[in-house]
Amino acid sequence: MKIDPQILSQAALLFNLHVSDLRPLGGMEGMALEFNRHGLPFVLKITPKSKDNPTEAKRLEEKLKFIDFLAENSVCVSRPILSPNGNWVETVETDQTTYLVNILTKAEGKHLDLYQLRGGDPTFFQGWGQVIGQMHRLAKSYKSWQKDSTGRLPSSLIDDWRTEHQFFANWCQYDDVRAKWIQLGRQIETLPINRASFGLIHNDLHPWNMLVTPQGEITVIDFDVCAYHFFIKDIAIAMFFANWNGRPARNQSKDQYLNLFFQNFMTGYSQENTIDEFWLKQLPIFTKHHQILLFTVFTDEWKTPNKWQSDTLENWRRQILDEIPVVRIQI
Repeated sequence: MKIDPQILSQAALLFNLHVSDLRPLGGMEGMALEFNRHGLPFVLKITPKSKDNPTEAKRLEEKLKFIDFLAENSVCVSRPILSPNGNWVETVETDQTTYLVNILTKAEGKHLDLYQLRGGDPTFFQGWGQVIGQMHRLAKSYKSWQKDSTGRLPSSLIDDWRTEHQFFANWCQYDDVRAKWIQLGRQIETLPINRASFGLIHNDLHPWNMLVTPQGEITVIDFDVCAYHFFIKDIAIAMFFANWNGRPARNQSKDQYLNLFFQNFMTGYSQENTIDEFWLKQLPIFTKHHQILLFTVFTDEWKTPNKWQSDTLENWRRQILDEIPVVRIQI
């Protein structure tokens, strides 16, 4: 996404930078630019938001504070940095738009493509599970763990799963798929909410939101859709992507591959956090939840789908309407 040069210049000045210091990295909903300071790499993010919602800067600030809490407790994340004015988020205003500006440390490493990891990589799978378990363990002690209207808990602008659910119900283009989404929401509504199973989660931790060094250290990036949700959703997202993008070895069935993934993932997860077996049995609900969510996203984003995209959406829609499980694994 391109940013007006005048906006870019104002954003840079807020952090005592010159435009000539910045190297574009890309970005779909905003712009990310790399720069170096004292020999270390950082990322300047500029995100446009409509002025219709004046709380966006505070919402982002809350997310950055949570990321900083994770970093303070040894989670390897792209850590937010305060501005020279001592703010997590600075803003540049125009008549129609508020541009949110913030800085993060630039993570080392590269993305791992599950399709290229034919047969899987148990070390990576364990690391993936371990970092999610670490974040869930810390979320249990974080000051804010759910939305609250009673005044007994700290107020929060970060969305919870119900807000997300309604957003996707409104976004979905197909009435029959929307009906399945609403039905799934009613199932989730019956699940118990407590600090052992619910709190702030990443909510989008697939392989492209992790950077992995040659030594295997994983850095978590992109908390844009961080939300108050059931911890099992982060596990379900990992399971969903292992199923969608994972590539079994030649002598390995898909079921064998997925069981290898799940066993190693949960080995890593259990080093950091304990989750009751009750929640692992809810995986079919939450993998289906993610399938419908992504179906809704890609139906809109893939305006003129190629054959692979068209086949993917058609296959997902059939699985959604026929209530075919996304994955079957041994718990």
